[in-house]
Amino acid sequence: MIKKKLFNVNSFITLAILTFVIFTQGPVWLSNFKHESTKLTIKEHLDYINGPVSFPSNKRSMVIFWSSTCAPCKLEMWRLKRAVDSGDIKKEQVYAINTYENTREIRKFITKNPYPFQFISNEDITRSLSIVATPTIALLENNKITRLSTGLSFIGLWYAQFYLNETI
Repeated sequence: MIKKKLFNVNSFITLAILTFVIFTQGPVWLSNFKHESTKLTIKEHLDYINGPVSFPSNKRSMVIFWSSTCAPCKLEMWRLKRAVDSGDIKKEQVYAINTYENTREIRKFITKNPYPFQFISNEDITRSLSIVATPTIALLENNKITRLSTGLSFIGLWYAQFYLNETI
């Protein structure tokens, strides 16, 4: 009779990784879940390139909370740029918010990396949604958060494309 060990090295490593992910990401997931269905007030904000812009719009849109020092943010923004350039997403539907750096740094980054979406200044929304990690992507419909996710996602961009192009 062959006796199986209940816990081996692989089980221990898997359990350790799972525990780490739950304890580090769990609070972010709970916060995101708590803020889904939050209604946002339309206000005029500063677009770093084009001046004042109303945000959020009354249509379906998305916002990415980013930082210029965040490698995953750069990857997500590059993926969004490709989706806009290919026509899968309209540039008017995408907003980018960075409240972690000063205006000079943000303008410098935007100048070096010409993304086709709107970069706006909005500290209120970052605070009210308790955004503590980047990249965080929020999908909105009629000024209401319908989905909030943090971190890289393999299906996130695909889902955003489907969501933004679905007829209401």
